[in-house]
Amino acid sequence: MKSTDSIPACRDGASKPIPRPLRRRVSGRPRPRCLALALLLAVVLLLVVVDGRLLAQAAGPSARITDVKVTGLKRVPADKVMQSIRLRPGDIFSYQAVDEDIRRLDALGYFYPTSIDVRQESYQGGIRLVFELKERPIIRSLKFEGNRAFSDEKLRDAVGLKEGAFLDFARQRESTSKILDLYHSKRYQFVEVERREDTDPDQNTVAITFTVNEGPRVTLRAVRFSGNKAFSSKQLLDQMDTRTHEWVVFYKVFDETAFQLDLAHLREFYRQHGYLDAVVSGEYEYSPDKSRLTLVVRITEGTQYRVGDVTVRGEKIVTGEQLLREMKLKRGQVFGTDNYEHDLQSLQGYYTSRGYLDVRVEPKEVYPEPGRIDLVYNIAENSRYNLGTLEIRGNFKTKDKVIRREFQLFPGDVFDSREVAKSVQRLRGLGFFKTVETTIVPGEEPGERNLVVEVEEGRTGNLMFGAGVSSNNGIIGQFQLSLDNFDIADWPKSLNDLLMGNAFVGAGQKLRLLFSPGTELSQASILFADPYIFDTRFSFSSEFYLSQRDWDDYREGRLGARLSLGRKLSERLSARLTYRMEDVDISNIDTLAPDVLSVKGASDVRSLAFNLTYDHTDSPWSPTKGYCLSGTGEVAADFLGSDWNYVKGIVDASWYHTLFETRSGGKHIISLKGTVGAVQAFGDDSQVPFFDRFFAGGRGSVRGFAYRGLGPVQAGTKVGGEFSAVASAEYLFPIYQTVVDRQPVDMIRGVVFCDAGEVGSDLNDIGGAKVRVSVGVGVRLTIPGFGGIPIAFDLGFPVVKESTDDTQMFSFSIGTIF
Repeated sequence: MKSTDSIPACRDGASKPIPRPLRRRVSGRPRPRCLALALLLAVVLLLVVVDGRLLAQAAGPSARITDVKVTGLKRVPADKVMQSIRLRPGDIFSYQAVDEDIRRLDALGYFYPTSIDVRQESYQGGIRLVFELKERPIIRSLKFEGNRAFSDEKLRDAVGLKEGAFLDFARQRESTSKILDLYHSKRYQFVEVERREDTDPDQNTVAITFTVNEGPRVTLRAVRFSGNKAFSSKQLLDQMDTRTHEWVVFYKVFDETAFQLDLAHLREFYRQHGYLDAVVSGEYEYSPDKSRLTLVVRITEGTQYRVGDVTVRGEKIVTGEQLLREMKLKRGQVFGTDNYEHDLQSLQGYYTSRGYLDVRVEPKEVYPEPGRIDLVYNIAENSRYNLGTLEIRGNFKTKDKVIRREFQLFPGDVFDSREVAKSVQRLRGLGFFKTVETTIVPGEEPGERNLVVEVEEGRTGNLMFGAGVSSNNGIIGQFQLSLDNFDIADWPKSLNDLLMGNAFVGAGQKLRLLFSPGTELSQASILFADPYIFDTRFSFSSEFYLSQRDWDDYREGRLGARLSLGRKLSERLSARLTYRMEDVDISNIDTLAPDVLSVKGASDVRSLAFNLTYDHTDSPWSPTKGYCLSGTGEVAADFLGSDWNYVKGIVDASWYHTLFETRSGGKHIISLKGTVGAVQAFGDDSQVPFFDRFFAGGRGSVRGFAYRGLGPVQAGTKVGGEFSAVASAEYLFPIYQTVVDRQPVDMIRGVVFCDAGEVGSDLNDIGGAKVRVSVGVGVRLTIPGFGGIPIAFDLGFPVVKESTDDTQMFSFSIGTIF
């Protein structure tokens, strides 16, 4: 019992009283409890001796530091270490401060991170902190042996180690793999790297030697398929990222990890087409010297499964036959995992769009015989819910109504999950928010669910200075201020409000100020738009503009305004009525063309246009699928105040289809576009002014021809026509991708195109004018670091042309031209 008796606090009648909680614990049986306490204190003291930080932690909050000392330094100057230690004599001890000093010392990279210890000593009535350090070894030499493909300097850069520097343990651990990665990137698949280290404990130095056995440089020569009957080798190769060559380098680096992912993707490809038992494996075949590699993909396809019976059980609000009509997989069809997943989502969506948010759809697959699969969907409908409240969170600048008006779901309505998804998509399409997230929470009343919409506001203002170059419009400087979440009624209360972006913001309106001087085209404009004018379903926009264009034979100046009133008739159909007031001035005429001379001077054009647009694409900015149809009818007449009387009609159509998508997200897209327009004078006017006729050629029209380079000519001057038809077919494909904000971005895309067009002098030429045709290739560049500036280069080659046409094989556009 000596260990117990040696602790005075545990003796009966000791001078130091036992704390009250402890006294209750030891009441009745003091000695065993005191023994346990003694052992616990001994363990604590031992830990404190081992780790000085624990001892420091045990110090009372009023302990004052009287000295700071550093030990273990040999090469590192003491003053450099003391600069990293913030604690000084006179400071009150803090374990947190000690820990921060340890982290700062570790960040220097001079010491073993696990050997930075701190202990305390009694000194002059306070605490002396002693930082015990152990320096890392110095790299005495760094050598490479056996390397022929890469120089020593290249390998030193790869490993990141330097002679004369303190050894970086993290880079030391990664050094071998860094050299392996460098060799693998140049197709040295069999490279071996050995690292040797010669340590001198007395001098605390280390000599590192890397011995490289490079082996042969492997070229992936072929990918061969064996056992495939249902699909051709080309079809299977299209599903893989592994290729024998790429666009930039002829031979592709073989990536074994990517190849294994390709095999898994091929298995899923077979499952998508009903081959549920397909087995896909890969083998490597090397040439005798292992310099050439052939990948062999062996396939055992098995039986293709077809759908047998499809049964729905547990439905109450609708019959199973009605549900089956919305599903893709039906009896006798080939079973595919994609269609199976679609049907599951379709069943789930059918119920959640009708308020059954807790519905459970549990599928079951039955295999009654080889090649047949029966599907059973067990449905538990559960309760139906209405929308209780719609709560908006996170919008510090944007008004609630701007968000709410994008939702076509109101409190008391049946909770429609599909409508919520559409509303969220509309919110994201506004471009006001970085993120839009929704959460469904219980409502206050039974049968209600509340919807919480949380947004994170993004930057909606953009001030841009720059310049653009275009083969159509020459060199153009640009100043543009765009406010996409503008509020004309939110005037600043102070200058700080304006500078901090807390004014003129939050109502979802748009303001754009543009000034763009150029060598051939100069323009300025002010645009204001409100998508919900006076909180109605109508939109309003007004634009005031000024432009001057110097053509070879004359100067064209325009001063005008457009006032538009629109209405969204449905999710995809919209209508717009536009009144145009424009003064057109034709001057500096240097041509004998009668149609140009007849409009010399100033003319007033006043017109009214009506547009209908049906947009069924997946994106208004960069569509990858769907179609869009648009029709516009415009009338200029003297009763509107116009000097000219004519009627104009334009029909636009476009179609987009994604042929396939790479695993990295790059899309191969084919698009078809066409525009047909006609204009005719009426009343006292015998002709349409040439400046409002149709022209073709150049970017956005028929490439391979100059801007306005094809069509009717008078005295060597292009004067346009009263009829025009232009069509284009494009195949767009990714070449190089990067990642911006964790999203893949196609920085470089290629395009192959075929354009065709005609311009007739009058409506009698419809079908009679000669159609021009061109083919070509191009490149599309997007530079994220420079504000996403688009750069386009096209090479167009006229296939069918006229002697009066102006051709231009190379066309380009750098920067955004308005």
